[in-house]
Amino acid sequence: GRVVRRPRASRRGRSDASSIRGRAATRLRESPRDPRKRRRPRRQGDVLSLVWYMRLLAAGRIKADPDRFAPFVMDDNGVADVHDFCRREVEPVSVECDQVQIIALTEMLGVPVAIEYLDASGEPSKFVCPDGAEPHVTLLYRPGHYDVLYEGAPAAASPVAAAA
Repeated sequence: GRVVRRPRASRRGRSDASSIRGRAATRLRESPRDPRKRRRPRRQGDVLSLVWYMRLLAAGRIKADPDRFAPFVMDDNGVADVHDFCRREVEPVSVECDQVQIIALTEMLGVPVAIEYLDASGEPSKFVCPDGAEPHVTLLYRPGHYDVLYEGAPAAASPVAAAA
């Protein structure tokens, strides 16, 4: 098994986790639009660690503002327990991400995101979080899955463009 160490305080008083969050947000904001110029993680373990960390950030945001997120996390009995929701739906890497997690992560990192999807009529739609912001990342939502959309990608590679 892999040992996960607790973030330690740096000389500047911020924890390493806070520093990593800041660097991740900066990289997202400043990353090149051309996907060929983006740095790729070197190992699968790096990818899983990053996904796990992003999930912890989203869970932290949800838990920090339970009144805001409670309406989105109700169980089948109408009970909204954000801690239980985070334990079941946000923190495990094996669970698919949903819009509430993306909203929480967007708020935590301060990186605006656009989500494009096809509505019930088959028409392309777009949701931007936070509302009115200029998105730095665009995701394509297909039921149960999100893909990153890159500016300048061939139209045939985009299911939204292909359906339009």
